[in-house]
Amino acid sequence: MDTRTTNTSKIRVSLFIFFVFQSALFLTWVPLDRGYLNEGLSALGVVPMSLPYGDYKVIASAIQYYEVGGNPYETGRFDFAGRKYNYPSYWLKMPFLGFENHNLKYVYIVFATLFSLGLGLVFWCDKNTAWYGYLPFIFSPPVFLALERCNYELVVFFLVVLAIWTCLRSSGYASSWIGGSILLFATVLKVFPVFGFFIFVRSSWKRTLIFLAPFAVLSAVYFVYSRPYLKLVHENTPWSQFLSFGINVIPLNVSKWISEESEMLPVYLLAVAWLIAAVFILSGYFLGKKALFPEGVDAYDAYLFRGAAAIYISVYLMGSNFDYRLIFLIPTLPFIFRMLRENQTSRWSYMLYLVMMVSAFWLSEANLLWRYHTFYRSTVLLINELCCWGLLLQCIILQFKLLPEFVKEIIYRPSEGV
Repeated sequence: MDTRTTNTSKIRVSLFIFFVFQSALFLTWVPLDRGYLNEGLSALGVVPMSLPYGDYKVIASAIQYYEVGGNPYETGRFDFAGRKYNYPSYWLKMPFLGFENHNLKYVYIVFATLFSLGLGLVFWCDKNTAWYGYLPFIFSPPVFLALERCNYELVVFFLVVLAIWTCLRSSGYASSWIGGSILLFATVLKVFPVFGFFIFVRSSWKRTLIFLAPFAVLSAVYFVYSRPYLKLVHENTPWSQFLSFGINVIPLNVSKWISEESEMLPVYLLAVAWLIAAVFILSGYFLGKKALFPEGVDAYDAYLFRGAAAIYISVYLMGSNFDYRLIFLIPTLPFIFRMLRENQTSRWSYMLYLVMMVSAFWLSEANLLWRYHTFYRSTVLLINELCCWGLLLQCIILQFKLLPEFVKEIIYRPSEGV
């Protein structure tokens, strides 16, 4: 009876969320394509572009320009917004992906459906009866922003979750190799999923090195081979004062508020931010010494948390990211909700995590209510970014708590003579 109940819970939560989200996609597909949702999206702080599917249009237009002999890394003349190409070069050599504008809506539905499948896999083993608590995060501005832009991080989200799901399907090597290959493919697509390989820090050195070493080598080879293009991608990628998070967002905004002309002030403020980040890592080290109860470490939702939180920590420290990348915090939710139910001693900290995550997802300077009032706009932005900092700290602490015992024995080994 327990097994039947567990299986029913899996089906009820994961498939129900998938069908709810997928139904919403189909209902809004045509209105989004025709621009009818722009006013509502603006009210949520999504800031739609003048044409839908703007991020995929960069790829499509760059392919078209490349086909006639142009270099889209140097000019954005084929892009409707004049943006330079900021994706890896292999896309340019696939002309069948250079869709015309009237066909981009089909690319959107494929990307969005893959994201829906990823959501289903996130909640696959979840038995939370209060599943509706996930909806404010699933139907949120970062998700809407990714959908409106048709950003291919929707596909990367699916691949990252699929990789973790595949790795945990069985204890054998085959599933881990397949999952690692999927994660490597996601890394080739977007670089930052490489930090998801943190899930291969397993129960022993042997199992860790068997999986982690080969994928680390393959990733390094790819980065070395693609270095010239990755540099161009970095240089051509814009950042938004209103729709970004990361270690440099507060320093850059505060320096603008104080003096737009100063060249050194952003450097000083960024140094302070890095100092705070270092303090966070040390705090995580000391606060993470106390382990969770044993059954909390090896569960599927714990591995999801480890992989997703590793990506969040890494991209946060790498610098400004558009808010749609916050969708990689969604896979941390099943673990947080389970800790709320089962870990009564630290319940307040998990509740605080959810409060900060709601604020990070829903409060931004781009929200319509604050757009025309400088003081309130800046205040909302500050709250949003401080919540992202708080999430960074909690993710670091929990990463230390979730480390396998053999790693903890090494990093927390008492000094000789103590």
